[in-house]
Parts: sequence; C-alpha cells; structure tokens
Amino acid sequence: MAVVEKQLVFTDDEKVECYVLNCPVQLDDFEMTNICFPFSSQLIEETLCGLNVTQTCNGGPSADHFKGVIVKHTNLDITNVWRHVKCPMLTSGNSQKCNWCKKLFSLYRVNKQRLGSGQKKYIGPTLTPTRALRLQQMVKSKHSVQKSNLRKQNIINNLVSELSKKNEVMKMLTDASVQNILQKSNLNEPQRTLIQEIISTSKASNLTHRRYSDNWILLCILLHIRSPKEYKFLRKQQFLPLPSPKTIKRYLSLMNTTCGFDDKFFQLLKKKIDLLRTEERHGILVFDEIFLRESLSVNTNKLTYIGFEDLGDGIKSERYGEKADHGLVFLFRSLASSYSQPIAMFASKGPVPGKILAQLILKSIALLENIGAKVDGIVSDGASSNRKVWKEFGVSGEFENVKNYFTHPLDKNRNIFMFSDAPHLMKTVRNRIYNKKYLKVSWNICIIFQKWSNIFPMNKTCP
Repeated sequence: MAVVEKQLVFTDDEKVECYVLNCPVQLDDFEMTNICFPFSSQLIEETLCGLNVTQTCNGGPSADHFKGVIVKHTNLDITNVWRHVKCPMLTSGNSQKCNWCKKLFSLYRVNKQRLGSGQKKYIGPTLTPTRALRLQQMVKSKHSVQKSNLRKQNIINNLVSELSKKNEVMKMLTDASVQNILQKSNLNEPQRTLIQEIISTSKASNLTHRRYSDNWILLCILLHIRSPKEYKFLRKQQFLPLPSPKTIKRYLSLMNTTCGFDDKFFQLLKKKIDLLRTEERHGILVFDEIFLRESLSVNTNKLTYIGFEDLGDGIKSERYGEKADHGLVFLFRSLASSYSQPIAMFASKGPVPGKILAQLILKSIALLENIGAKVDGIVSDGASSNRKVWKEFGVSGEFENVKNYFTHPLDKNRNIFMFSDAPHLMKTVRNRIYNKKYLKVSWNICIIFQKWSNIFPMNKTCP
C-alpha cells in the first residue's frame, strides 16, 4: 500500500502544516523556517529542499514480529511499526532512528520472553499498605483456589478411573453371573428384570439393533398402554432402556385380538397368578354388557371381516352372521388385593342368551381354576339375560326359597355365590317407588313415595 511519507498542507486559513507519516511536525524544531502568509516561492522551495534532505525516523520494532506484546508509551503508525510517543518523526544527521525508538527494541524482546515463559509481571515496591494487604489476600486466595481445584481434579480422575474399571467388569459379566447376583439379592422380579436390561444395554455396541427379554417387553407394553406420553418422556430422557413405540406396536400387532378365550393369554396370566399370595388368588368373576355402534372393518393380517357376532370357540346363536351391537366382557377381581384383569370379550347381536351366557361363565371358571385362581363369586347387574343365568344355576331371590349360590363345577366342597350389583339394585328400587308410588315389602310393610318426595329431586340432579 502506497504511503505518503512527507507532505506540506496549505489550509483554508492561510497556514502551512507539515506532516510526516500523517503525524504533525513543527519545522522550528529542525532549524527550518515556518512558512507564513504572504507566501514566497523561494521560501517554499527552501522548505521543501530542507524537508527532503532531513531523514525520517524508521521507528521501533514491527508489530508483525511481536504479536501480543504490549509496551507502555508506544503508538502504532500507518506502516504497522511501533513508535515511542516522544518520537520527533524526523532525525538530525545520518541517524535512521531516534533515541526513543531505539530503546523500544530491548523492551519488546524482554516482554516477549516473559510472555513466552509465563513469567509474572514485576510489581514494584510502590504499593500503599492497604493495596499491599489486598494483594497479599488475593495471592492467598489464588493459592487456596488452585489447591482446591487440584484436589477436585484428583477426585474426578479417581472417579473416572473407577468408572472405567467398573465398565470393564460389567463387560466381563455374563448372563449367568448376573442371574446369580440378582437371585441372592432381595429384589422382586420386575426390579431384577430392569437391572438385567440396564446391564445388557451397557454391553450393547449398537443400541438400535439390540434384543429385549420377554418379561421386559411385557412391562414396556403395559407402561405404553397406561400412558404413551409418559413412555415417550422416559425414553427421550433415557431414564430406562425402553424400546421404540414402533417396536411396541409391532408386538401388539402379533397378539390375537379375536373374541373368545385365548389359551396363550391364560398361559401368561398363570405367571401373574403364581406371583400372588394364597389369599390374593381368591376372587370374583365380573361380567357386563355394553351397547355398541354397528361397524364393519377388514382385518388385513387375516383377510377377514370384523364386526359380526362372535361368541368364540365355534359357539353360534340364532343371530350368527349379523352385525354385532353388544359387547360382553369378563373380568377377574382379587378379593385380597387391588389386582383385576379382563380375561375375555365377546360380540353379539343384542344381549347374549341366558343359556349361552351360562356356558361362557362355566368355561371362564374352569380356565381360571386351571391356572391357579380361585373363583368364589360372580357379580352382574339385574338384566333379563342375567336373571336367566341365575335360574340356570338354581339361584332364587324368593322369600320362601332364597338361594344365592350353586355348587362349584370343579370342586363339590366349594360354593360359588351370585351377587347382583348393589348400585343397580338401589336404582331399580328407586325407579319402582317413583313409578308405582309405593313398594310393598310384606303384608304389613309398605314404602310410600310421599315420604321420599323431598329428597327425590336432589337424587335426580345428582344420581
């Protein structure tokens, strides 16, 4: 880049200024006469000749050779050269540098060596007592922080080394050794399964192509059914080694979802029943029907239609082949725990006939008893088809012939008790009193609606 070394500038206020490398210079300091108005050509010529003969100071060291080095009382000129603030810009005689700029070379070399070796900057003994005390406190604080950092770094290094050793030990663990360790612990079966899956995940080289155990897949399916959002959150945060939702859906698509009793399902239910205590295996069989909207769809896996009446196991009623509009569900409920599990579902056109319903109940009892469950009772509402079932089993609610049980089909020493759903009974009694305005309990006891007329609007609002 071209640089104007020396120049004379004629200003608008009839003055002449001299600049050397864009820095103003007084000509009086170099035995040259300043040019004043009125100008004369001879004086201008003499000034130009004297300015041309005078040597320009080359300055101190180049900034390219001393990058990052800073020295006080210096300026950087337009040629990227450090100059002393007292540099006159012009030299007298044959000297190419002024005395001020000559001293800068040694200063820059010393500071560069200090910067490269990391030497501390010297602080002279000119501090006041207060500042000296502050400096001493800062030095002590610095030493304490350095020692603390060193201790913590040693702790981190020890933890990293221990973690690497533990990782090596975990890689050497086999499935048999893990099973032995877990069996000696006091953990239950789901906790053992979780720990085993975590260890298997730590040993896997590719997490996208790893295999999961059957028990863990079942737990993941249950978790995904309970709350898909929580499942995605736990998997995204990597709290648990959960398979992807696509894997869960792929496993669910393999399950048989047809109506009736599924033998594979009862094999899995047997594993759950075996985990329950003896008193928890006793329970009741609950069944109920709901009204459904008629619909017809195609099962692409089996190329069959879904939506017709299906009572399972080849059972056919008079309405077989028609679109189903009722759903029947059987559920087993434990008496000594909060465990409950649906065991079968059926689709029918209208309510299931009483005789067929009795057959389904007997088969449900037999299947539950075979896997270790104990059926002690049956609960249903007071629908007409359910009352037909009671008659089939010999259950009666007449005053003179009350019988609320029948002999267990698999054990003659046990009875199975029949219960009508209490909320439905209360609802039936309420509707009977409201419609007929009275209910005769016996020849001398009668319930009259007028006594309950005050609370009936409240019951109607909040049934």
